[in-house]
Amino acid sequence: MMLDALAFDSPARLPRWKRLAELDRGYHIQTRHRSDLEIWVGNDGFDTLESYGVKKEQIRNQEIPWDLIPLTHVDFLAQTKLWYREGEFLFVHAGAIEGRSLAEQKETLLWERYCPPGKAAIHVVGHHPTPDGEPYFEAGRYSIDTGAAYGRKLTACDVLTRKFWQE
Repeated sequence: MMLDALAFDSPARLPRWKRLAELDRGYHIQTRHRSDLEIWVGNDGFDTLESYGVKKEQIRNQEIPWDLIPLTHVDFLAQTKLWYREGEFLFVHAGAIEGRSLAEQKETLLWERYCPPGKAAIHVVGHHPTPDGEPYFEAGRYSIDTGAAYGRKLTACDVLTRKFWQE
């Protein structure tokens, strides 16, 4: 969402960026009446912009000095993938459906909270906060979203040992 807002407001910084609305028809339908910046600010972008030194008034007026965000940060985010495989683990934002090409399930990888656990791989997922603020480990799925977006703790997890840290 951050990159979408940046690509819309400052296209020279991300000339070939494909926005979420172009990749995901469902996202486009849900967001067609708001700007990319409004969508991102409404999904914790406000705090992120403040962390880069953008003033509240600038955010409210949608006058973002995008040059405050280092190009190294933009490049890092632009190069991230929707999924990552390592050993027996598949890391995705929301979920994945085994037996389907990952390249063909962008919407599922980003938004689908109710996919079945993996059988060929352990799916390490977020996007759906656990009810008790602790990671949830089950056969085929590790759910590590503990609700930081809602004021609870942010969790990091060593998936090999299931040891986790919270801040």
